[in-house]
Amino acid sequence: MLPWTPVLLGRLYDLWTAFRRGVQSDPFEVMLWSWVFVVVAFFSASHFKLDHYVFPAAPALCLLIAKSWNDARHLAGAEQSHRGVRAGFLCIGPLLALGGLTVAALLATRFALPPGAWALPVVWVAAGAILIASGRARISRAPALTAAAFGTLYIVAIAHVVPAIEQQKVVADVARWVAAHAESSTRVCSHRLNRWNNSLLFYVAQPVTMTETPERFFEQFADGRPFLCVMPKSAYDELSVKGAPLHVVYSRDGLWATSGRALWKSQAPLTKFVVVAGMP
Repeated sequence: MLPWTPVLLGRLYDLWTAFRRGVQSDPFEVMLWSWVFVVVAFFSASHFKLDHYVFPAAPALCLLIAKSWNDARHLAGAEQSHRGVRAGFLCIGPLLALGGLTVAALLATRFALPPGAWALPVVWVAAGAILIASGRARISRAPALTAAAFGTLYIVAIAHVVPAIEQQKVVADVARWVAAHAESSTRVCSHRLNRWNNSLLFYVAQPVTMTETPERFFEQFADGRPFLCVMPKSAYDELSVKGAPLHVVYSRDGLWATSGRALWKSQAPLTKFVVVAGMP
């Protein structure tokens, strides 16, 4: 929820101090906090966890932030009853500025992105600086400036980050090559392609036989029918050692696993993907 996390923590502080003074809680807010607690607690207790399991808590958290923002601006006595929330809003500007400076440092030292990506740290630092200098007006200005900062993030991600990652994903190009060169009688297969099988299936647009072990590969293609098979070069080397009369008809170097490392100036070694043909 950054940069809004301090506002949520401040709201929890305000609720605790109100409870100690005997102030009755707002049923709507109690329902929202219960929503958050049940979702996070239930999936935290689960033996198998994925981060997106707790995403259903996000709408309630957003409503709590919006309510805190509205109350801090309009309710009488907000200076005292919303002291924690107001302190939370003091943190938004520094967090945005710190985030912008961190991205700038990464762009200068680690990330290999076009110059247009520098719009991100510039906007973030500017938004943070404006909020820091806004004084009492920071609460009313925080949503618009935060939206501008994250809007810039999405634009930079779409314009620069996603293309930088996609240009090293070569399985789609390999699949298109297979689709263009496979005759009606040619079978298509993948061997040890793992997470790239879905991409291959989508772009090749025809049935694909998938194998994971050399034994399964020989079992599937022992009938002598022609085939084209997509696999990593390491899998081809293993099959060749075992006596498979295969020959490489097409190859591309690309990413085996996609991650933020695809953006680094010092690139991790690429994987060679090959298309082989033969009649084992």
